[in-house]
Amino acid sequence: METPANPVIRRALERNFLKRVPLTFRPYFNQEIQAWSFKFPYERLYLERVVGYVDMLAPGEFENLFRAVRGLEARMNLNPRSFSLEEQTIEGASVLARSPYYREWRAEVNRIFERIHGSALAEEQSRMAGLRRLLFLSFPAVLPVDAADVLKRWPDAQIKRVNLSGGPSSLLDAVLGVQQQSGLPRVSSFLEEFALRPERGLGDVWLIEAGTTLERLLPELARESQRERAVRLSFSALKPLRDAFVDQIKSMRKTLADADTIMRRLRSLDISALCPQEIGATPAVREFVRALFLTNNGSQLFSNAFVEWGITQAAAHARPRVVLGEFGLRDKPKPFTSVAIFEDPARANPLPSQPDPEGSAVDAGMLAYYAWLGMRRYPECRTTGCVCLLESARCLLVTGPPDFPLLQEQEPIPAGRIGSLLRSWLA
Repeated sequence: METPANPVIRRALERNFLKRVPLTFRPYFNQEIQAWSFKFPYERLYLERVVGYVDMLAPGEFENLFRAVRGLEARMNLNPRSFSLEEQTIEGASVLARSPYYREWRAEVNRIFERIHGSALAEEQSRMAGLRRLLFLSFPAVLPVDAADVLKRWPDAQIKRVNLSGGPSSLLDAVLGVQQQSGLPRVSSFLEEFALRPERGLGDVWLIEAGTTLERLLPELARESQRERAVRLSFSALKPLRDAFVDQIKSMRKTLADADTIMRRLRSLDISALCPQEIGATPAVREFVRALFLTNNGSQLFSNAFVEWGITQAAAHARPRVVLGEFGLRDKPKPFTSVAIFEDPARANPLPSQPDPEGSAVDAGMLAYYAWLGMRRYPECRTTGCVCLLESARCLLVTGPPDFPLLQEQEPIPAGRIGSLLRSWLA
């Protein structure tokens, strides 16, 4: 194993950390430490705090922390041929899940990490919980969204009508678009201004979209010199990588061992040439995209699933300050393709594709709420304000903490004022 440069991790490895932790913890820690160079700043901080805390426990405390789980492992009678100590595998997970002691083991693992988190991360979580965050979700005009129907799924949310008169024809242009008047310097949008602050780091700002609209509206963040100011992921731009993953996954036989073989192959595949240049050249982002497609939840096939799952995983890996997502229009599922088997319907069925705006709108409405839940599940992200821009309905769905400024605004809100309010929220 290549030892990370981090002194806390290096010290732990020198003290045989991986051999001292219980067998069922070893694959997780081994895999996480090996992936150090591919991690976002938050992930590195998390791993450093957790490993450092456990490693420096006094011998008696160390044994007390893990005593119960070691006893359960002894009764599980783990076979190293089916339970890997080097990496987390599908077969290894199934070995644990089939054990009659699994529920007890799972509860004990949760108890251990609750104690570790309470001691190692409480101060940092408290600091991060004081940072204001923003989840901004755009529903383009091609999606005939019913605002009242979307609102039913969002407890405590409000619908705010918007006055777009005298401005751009697009509500998204009015909120995010760069203000440009003839003969005057270009004025950045509130999101560009936030992303280009000196204190911003990789993973603070994310743009995740079905198409390429956000790249067009936010050109400053597309410049190569600003690559790490914002993580930009486009479902359409990632088509070569999506196709390659789908082809590999389709070849999988119905065995756990073969599934692990395919997953191992996809984890080691050099995907740089299959990604847009800014993704392939940024290790943390490249490996994030790889992991996103390896979860096999439909993000390889459906643009709106890609947007939702990308937001949820961005929150898990990076605890971002701002996430901007735009949903898109998908085609109607074709018989015996994406519904029945893991396949891109456009490649599997020669019949012409038919767009499905109504179905896409329903999908996006549900997935937007899941994205919000994905952000809110972490203590550090409870101060997130959320805006859903419903282009076809000329309104916003707004929710968040009580001091989120859009909640107090009187209707109709001038479109040009929305960006100013969000700028002040993130100030």
